[in-house]
Amino acid sequence: SMSSIEKVVCEFCGVKPVELKSGSRHKRICTARMLAMYLARKYTPNAYSEIGDYFGRSHSTVIAAHKKVSSWVVDNQPLDLPHARYPARDAVVQIESSLRIG
Repeated sequence: SMSSIEKVVCEFCGVKPVELKSGSRHKRICTARMLAMYLARKYTPNAYSEIGDYFGRSHSTVIAAHKKVSSWVVDNQPLDLPHARYPARDAVVQIESSLRIG
């Protein structure tokens, strides 16, 4: 569900759920939000508009986030997170494994 994705991404990225849904454009919050929207699109049957509504964004923002995170994964771009610097693929795999456990 989107709430479980939100919880796991927040824990992994070191942000609070309220920050994820805020209007903040701080890099660490935007990165976490884009990861959450990408995973919500990948693992839930929800439409772009439903995901956007959940995170307080438009459907076009969800589309853009999905494209951006997909390119991060393909290029294995490093993501600067509070506790470490992760290659994008590793970050997504770790979040996905946490979702399967929970």
